[in-house]
Amino acid sequence: MPAFRRLFLPPERLPEELKRVQEGVLVRLPVAEFDALVKRAVQARTRKPPPQLLEARYHAMLKEDSLVGEGQWKLVHAGPGPGLLNLQPFNLALRQARFENGDALIAAFDGKTPALLVETPGERTVSLDWSARAEASPEGLQFHLEMPPCPVALVELDVPAGRAVSVLNDGALLSGPHEADVTDLRRWRIVCGGHQHVDRQRIDIRIHPIDRPDAGIDAPPVPFVHQKTTQKLSPEGLDATFELTLDSLSRGVRELICECDSELRPRDVIGPEVDGYAFQSGEGGQPARLTIRLRGPVRAGTWQVHCLAPLHNGTGGSRPIVWRSPGLRLINSVSRGETLTLWLHPDLRIESWSAGGFQLTSSDLDRATGAQVLTLLGGGSVGSPRRPAAQLQAYGVEFVTHQLTWWRCDAGGMALTVQIGWDVSQGQLFQLPVLLPVGWNVEKV
Repeated sequence: MPAFRRLFLPPERLPEELKRVQEGVLVRLPVAEFDALVKRAVQARTRKPPPQLLEARYHAMLKEDSLVGEGQWKLVHAGPGPGLLNLQPFNLALRQARFENGDALIAAFDGKTPALLVETPGERTVSLDWSARAEASPEGLQFHLEMPPCPVALVELDVPAGRAVSVLNDGALLSGPHEADVTDLRRWRIVCGGHQHVDRQRIDIRIHPIDRPDAGIDAPPVPFVHQKTTQKLSPEGLDATFELTLDSLSRGVRELICECDSELRPRDVIGPEVDGYAFQSGEGGQPARLTIRLRGPVRAGTWQVHCLAPLHNGTGGSRPIVWRSPGLRLINSVSRGETLTLWLHPDLRIESWSAGGFQLTSSDLDRATGAQVLTLLGGGSVGSPRRPAAQLQAYGVEFVTHQLTWWRCDAGGMALTVQIGWDVSQGQLFQLPVLLPVGWNVEKV
């Protein structure tokens, strides 16, 4: 988005705009102070955003009192030019790290904090070999794994069949035991992200002997969800589409339960085997709940939830609209990230903007509609202040008309022909109201 925008006013509009200074809508600034604000805005725009970690996968096998395995990081770098991905905190012992096309360089470039050098913009994948040592205790082997924070992290542990894995801290989901690639091993999956602190990601686990034989019953499947959200903002309200794509599950599910912000109202659900849905509105600031019923067990698919929401703030007048992007998520799932596309109607302008926990990846203008289109990338937890927010101001439409009128009066009656032209100075004109004389009808336009 531009750091600022100049609006050129014709002389006849200047007195009306100066009235807005008295109303507090516009602020009078000395030239020097305005130039200082412009300089700060330009500096903020030119500041290079650092690379962002999108997804992390770790796999390891228990060997004596250590975990030894490999991992994979998926990251994005907006550029331009090289950037550093901060790896603090990180206590895994790295043996090697590689990009798709060569070795990766990890070092303390500032002399203090380890970081990964990302030389080119775009999406990149890093493969790594790692290990971690346990702390022995009477209850079993304890591991404290600290990893770079990201929206979603998956840890897979292969341990002997006679042992179990427990997670000691909140904010992580554990499932297992599952079948492993080796016959006498069992695989346990731990997923975390989104709800943890954005500046740290830590998993405390314990591996201990089990006191009873394996019953062979897995925990309920934890789906991974890719989410694409489109929200179109206009003065009349918000039209939102949430697209949820589930990866293949080990067992089918018969219903999908979602939480969403209370102002959303579903109007349709489209997807495989949809039999209907039920909506329970949220009360007292709690999220609403949407239950999607399926005709039969489904292991994978893509579902679209179409919603409406009001945009006005209920205050009336010309005050800015305080808006926050409403969210929707599938409960008991792990998000693999959310791509959020915002369409801003030409009659709305942004007074202030916060991307929250999202990263702005592109800003375009749709020439067909005149809408500003923003694309963001991030996580998707509901009820969190980390979703994008803005103050919006609705443009009114201002126009002048030029009218020529011809009256025809003869023995057959009267006829009126009117030619109307118009010039729009602000906003978009979608209709032209015309007041007709009493008893007259329009024959042709």
